[in-house]
Amino acid sequence: MAKTDLEKSHSKISNAKLTFICLFLSLGVGAIFFGLALINIKLTIAIITMICGALVALINLYLLNRFTR
Repeated sequence: MAKTDLEKSHSKISNAKLTFICLFLSLGVGAIFFGLALINIKLTIAIITMICGALVALINLYLLNRFTR
């Protein structure tokens, strides 16, 4: 029996992909703010943390933009 479009779009795999993309996006944004909090303590580590967080966030924004159900 063929699955309907709604069943395909709300499958466990589709939901898992969307969940992981959103999770990693939030971790990337969190790393940016964590780096901002570290600026007064250790500038080098703060900059590296913000750059890595920004890269993670940008990659996941791209994946979120390309995600289709």
